[in-house]
Parts: sequence; structure tokens; C-alpha cells
Amino acid sequence: MESSVSTIDSISLKPVKWFTEFKKTLSSQEDKVIAITGTTTGLGLFSAKNAAELGATVILLNRPSSRSISSYESLKASVPQGNFQSIDCDLKSFESVKKAAAYILENFSRLDVLANNAAVMAQGNILTEDGFDIQMQTNYLSHFLLTKLLYPLLVKTAKSAGESRIINHTSVARFGTSLNPKYLQKQNCEENSSSFPLEYLGRWERYHQSKLANALFTYALKERIKNVNVKALLCHPGVASTSLQSNHAKSGYSFNFSSFMVKYFGQSLEDGSIGLLHCICGNGEKIQSGDFYGPGWSPFAWWGPLTRISPGKAIIDEKQCELLWKESELAIGEPFLLE
Repeated sequence: MESSVSTIDSISLKPVKWFTEFKKTLSSQEDKVIAITGTTTGLGLFSAKNAAELGATVILLNRPSSRSISSYESLKASVPQGNFQSIDCDLKSFESVKKAAAYILENFSRLDVLANNAAVMAQGNILTEDGFDIQMQTNYLSHFLLTKLLYPLLVKTAKSAGESRIINHTSVARFGTSLNPKYLQKQNCEENSSSFPLEYLGRWERYHQSKLANALFTYALKERIKNVNVKALLCHPGVASTSLQSNHAKSGYSFNFSSFMVKYFGQSLEDGSIGLLHCICGNGEKIQSGDFYGPGWSPFAWWGPLTRISPGKAIIDEKQCELLWKESELAIGEPFLLE
């Protein structure tokens, strides 16, 4: 079943090199509750499947759609003994995020892991109902809000179970310009409109900013969490074959850099999942807050076995982390206070 998930979701079939041995290192998740955003395809779907196989109750947080229904049904068929709870959560809507968080707080007494996984890539000048760039709100701002709302339950679980985890998913797209606060603010499509190639470059810059925000958020969290063992973790998939690339290919541009990289330098979805799955299901004694995991070979860690990666100065920069936090609170319209 592992290979079928990858086959359905891949642009091209890739050999599985590291995942089989890696999976043997994962810990039992019996009695744990794990929430994952973006489980209709790709790394989220594959991680939800594996977490359920290890015994976790898995909360699937997705935009209501035919895909969320079919992916839920495929998970139930793949893991008949699995415990899945599907909850509507449209990351393009702060109101939807609030409703999803309220449901979790009302119906679950613990939350061991919150995996902020969902993402869209290289979208055009599209605004959400809240007035933000679709990439920044989907990939980061709504995850900031979701984390803020669920943080009390994560703290409660850490105190009773010994730890809980907040996981953010970045990518090699984090490399580039410094955080620009304008991308965290409400947008105007007219101001961003232009023709190819400037429009194409603009959509990639917005994607970069969102993935940089995911990374900075992790280290801003790490520095703020005090007196409780809620671990802030970061991961990335390297260059892996997932639906992000295939969906981007539908944009109509003949030069698709992302698809080119996956075709010639990418790895399988299974191997791309090792960073996320290690953060979700890895041995807690070996994982510390602030750890960053993913494929470890090549200068930009595009592929390879599981490696603990040095975050680099850019994403632990105190001023950048403070700027991100300030702008994020302004965006969601409320403070995020941690104990």
C-alpha cells in the first residue's frame, strides 16, 4: 500500500532507497492523538497512514472537498484497524480554522502532535477571504493561528504525558531573501499583478516567504516555550515527488522548474516523508526542541537518509523571529501568549 500511495501522487516513479529501514526506527503511537493538516495527498496522506499503523488516533484536517472524502476512505481501507477523525479545516479561512480548533478542544482530552504540513505552491495572485496571499495564509498564517488555539491542549498533554510536539514543514524554498513583512499583511492583487516572467517570479517569491516563515516560526516558538516540554520541530522533504509539483504544472507555464528538479534530482515520496515522520513518530528521547530533520545529502539536502540538519543563521535570527511573531499576531488579530 505504501508504494500505491506514492504511485498515485507522483509525477514520475522513484525508487524507495531509505524509507524501509527508516520505518523500523519509529516508535509505537498507541494512545497518542496526532493532528495533521493537508492529508488528502502526498506527504500528509502517507504520514497519516503510517501514524495510524503505529497505533495513533489521527486527526485529518482538510478543506471540505471530494478529495478529503476519498482520501479518508482510502486511509480507512488501507489501515482497517486505524482510528481516523476527519475534521473540516480550510486554511484559507481563519474562521474555519477556529471552528476546527474548537471542535478538537471540545472532543479530545489530549493532543500529542500538531503537524503543520499543508501547503500550496507557486500560486498566482489569489487572495483568501481574509484578504491575505493564498500561499502565506495556507502555508503559514493559518498554521500560526491553529497552533495558538491548540497550544493549551498541547501543554496539558506535555504535563501529563511528558511531552508534546509542534511540527512545521519547510522546504529548500526557505533559502533566499530575508523575511519581508509585507507578505504577512493583507494584499492587493492589483499591486502584485504583472506579466510573465515577473508574475512567475513573484509567485515563487511568495512561496519562498511562506516557507521561510514556517522555519522562523519553529525557532520563535522554541525560544518562547518555557517550563513545559512542548517541542518545536522543523522538517523538510528535500526534493520529493508529490502533488505540489503536479498541481503547479497545471499553471500552464512551459518552464516548470519544480517539476524539472523532481524529474532529474528528486526522490520518492516515501523517502521524502522521513523528516516529517521522524518528527511525528520518532523516539522522544532522541528528539529535542529546535531539532530540524530531513534528507541529508547534497549542499541543499535535496535527497538522502534521515539527518539532523543545522538550521543556519537565517532561520534562527532573533530579529527575524521577532518580526515574524509581531506581524503574525497582527494578521490573526490576537496575541499568542505562551507559558
